[in-house]
Amino acid sequence: MLSMAEQIRAFASEMVPEAAKPEPAADDPAGQMVETGRGPGRLLVLNGLLLAALAGVTLAVHVGSGPAVAQPIDPNLGTPIRNRGDYTIVSGRYQGGTTSAVYVLDASNQQLLALTWDRTNSRFNLVGLRSLIDDARFQRAPR
Repeated sequence: MLSMAEQIRAFASEMVPEAAKPEPAADDPAGQMVETGRGPGRLLVLNGLLLAALAGVTLAVHVGSGPAVAQPIDPNLGTPIRNRGDYTIVSGRYQGGTTSAVYVLDASNQQLLALTWDRTNSRFNLVGLRSLIDDARFQRAPR
């Protein structure tokens, strides 16, 4: 029985037409091809390994991603773990103030934050924080 490498070589030699096979080197006095050990078997093994690596990476990405679930709870605090934010920042006036405010919208966590700049202390002051989820939940029905 032939080994796997010999079977692959035999199959590859049947698939390659005679015209496509390389000619013996001019400096080869016997006129025979010298086997270098780098046949199609190594290429097939390499392709198999690359295919296995691609399959592993593809499956590893999908293993951890399941259906959407509620936010995980922090065991130490008992509060939901905050998602990474997706922020949009806009400046504008606010009611009851003489200066402008910076509005920070966190689209991932559905929160809106209003800040003003305190020039004397060189820091932001919190004007207000709103949960857009709570606002939408308790919004009155339109008339």
